[in-house]
Amino acid sequence: MSFARLSARTRILPAHAAIVLLLVTGVAAQDAAPDWRDYTSAAQRSAPERIRLLESFLTAHPRSNFQQDAVALLAWSYLASGNFAPAGNAANQLLAADPNNVIALAIRAEQLRHSETDKHSADELRRTADRGLAAYQGF
Repeated sequence: MSFARLSARTRILPAHAAIVLLLVTGVAAQDAAPDWRDYTSAAQRSAPERIRLLESFLTAHPRSNFQQDAVALLAWSYLASGNFAPAGNAANQLLAADPNNVIALAIRAEQLRHSETDKHSADELRRTADRGLAAYQGF
């Protein structure tokens, strides 16, 4: 189970979900694969440092099993730090892989909510929210 799925099901913050998964799986950081160590290390940092470490992680481990989780956590981190445009870009990357990704739809809706308000943005926000609700019901 990915932390994004755990986070959505339990309604805990993604950074906390990554730590919970680490504890639940019983993986000791020193015995884990380098990508897992780098990912969990980044997840435990404050938003500005987490952003830097996750960007480095995605560059260093482009084929990691944790790539989608890292992008989701990166999007949440951007959102938490008020960087709405990069949060939307990361959400769009997740949506390209899975158009019904509930986490990505929530991030995208929040990013749109903070964008310049015009009729186009309001309509897109409404469509994104509707897609998110539909995806959540099927989750």
